[in-house]
Amino acid sequence: MWYSLGKKILKNRLAALLTLLVLTSIMGYYAAQVKLSYDFTRAVPTDNPKYVDYQNFLQKFGADGNTIVLGIESNSFFSKELFNKVSDLHKELKTVSGVTGVLSIPETVTLGTDSATGKLAPQ
Repeated sequence: MWYSLGKKILKNRLAALLTLLVLTSIMGYYAAQVKLSYDFTRAVPTDNPKYVDYQNFLQKFGADGNTIVLGIESNSFFSKELFNKVSDLHKELKTVSGVTGVLSIPETVTLGTDSATGKLAPQ
């Protein structure tokens, strides 16, 4: 079988070469048309609750490339124990390599009017 296939290829080498050239050209053309998509809208239905939440997040905070939002839900958030744990977490996150900034309630600044200038200033 392989012997006869080899004979046919050698006998019709010009046709085999042209066929390979045409097929390679067609594949090259279609390979150039390939475009990468980093959007998952085609994989996730637009009415999916998680997708809707994600779209709301994008509208509220902009791009998600380098931002992480962490939420804590608690009825006793301002209790001393939990508040100190959140403060400790804030300090730990600031020490992580690559973290450029952390915003959290324990580190908020209280603004007040400066009596000398009449402008807002941290107190």
